[in-house]
Amino acid sequence: MKIRIPDEQHAKIAANQRVMCEQIARKIEAGEPLEGFEAKIAAAVLRGHASQIPDTQKKGRGNPELSVNAIDPANVAILLAAGMRAPPRGGKRNTRAAVIARLAEHMGVDVATIRKIIRTHPQEVAEAEAFVSQG
Repeated sequence: MKIRIPDEQHAKIAANQRVMCEQIARKIEAGEPLEGFEAKIAAAVLRGHASQIPDTQKKGRGNPELSVNAIDPANVAILLAAGMRAPPRGGKRNTRAAVIARLAEHMGVDVATIRKIIRTHPQEVAEAEAFVSQG
């Protein structure tokens, strides 16, 4: 059963929930412990997000394997940042170009597609690099 509330009240509730989630995210990023209720909220939010992850890709125009829209920029950003910090392969330093090439091969797309995702989503790349460098 759903209860309908006025739009103004819903907007206030949504704003409060965003503030609370942002506060919890800051605590997690700072390595601060979560209080019991905060941990339950974080777990519920993650479970809710996990349940929304589709098993199939959205149907887009053109070849989905080569479509920038078919690849999650956050995944590219995290894998790029992790690849740059990974131990060198064959005694050679990990260059950005080499990591991008491996990432493109792993995702089954060309290097230009990965470069376009990186270029068009600089905030995700910066956040992923900051996150990975903390570890």
